[in-house]
Amino acid sequence: QFVGPPATALRDERGDIVSLSAHYASMAGPDHQGGGAGREGEDPPPLWIECEVRNGTQVTVQCNDMELASEVAQDLCKGLKVRELESAADFPDEMEEFKEVLRKVSDHNAVRLRLMADMADASNRVKGLVIQAEDARILGDMALMRRIYADLYTLNRQLVTEYVKRANNHQALLNSLKEVNHMIQKASNLRMGSAKSRVVSECRNAIKVNNIKSLFQIIKEGHDPRGANSTSGGGGGTSGGSSPVPVGGS
Repeated sequence: QFVGPPATALRDERGDIVSLSAHYASMAGPDHQGGGAGREGEDPPPLWIECEVRNGTQVTVQCNDMELASEVAQDLCKGLKVRELESAADFPDEMEEFKEVLRKVSDHNAVRLRLMADMADASNRVKGLVIQAEDARILGDMALMRRIYADLYTLNRQLVTEYVKRANNHQALLNSLKEVNHMIQKASNLRMGSAKSRVVSECRNAIKVNNIKSLFQIIKEGHDPRGANSTSGGGGGTSGGSSPVPVGGS
């Protein structure tokens, strides 16, 4: 016996029912280890698959791992030759982790914009110092020229330091964007056919307009009736207030 939210029945185009939902693995007994493959160094996540023939075939999949559930959904669709499948997904733990990923993306992007502005300002100062140093050389003022080149050397070292910060932040941003892409992939794999393609396109559109509430709705229900361009709830769940970085962008 295990405890979790009730599974929602979902019908495919032939009238068969496929339901996907999450339960809390901590509520399961120690003997229920499930059949899913766990990540390296971790216990496999519990997985329950129940098939019931009643007014058609009803298959219920319950798992606390969204990636495993998506793999099961894809295998079932291929095995049963299901071409179109809509689904609703409820994975509260993973969505909380995803909120943190989106916050990191927003923070890294804000830092990226600030560092770009700082480096642009420093580059302009370098150009000005080079011109001043050349003027001092032409005028024969060697003392002034040495002072300017000393300032130029210090500023150049600061630029190198800022570049290292920018490179590290850029790599961290790419890592977070990979996690966002992975979440979109998992959400799309819970569907099949046109629903699968729609989830990918709508999720990317929601991210571009920074509508986080719509993004979560699309992952959970497969679509947002209001549309990703809706202003209500847009930007919730992130911080920094900066423009979002397109998923997969460098």
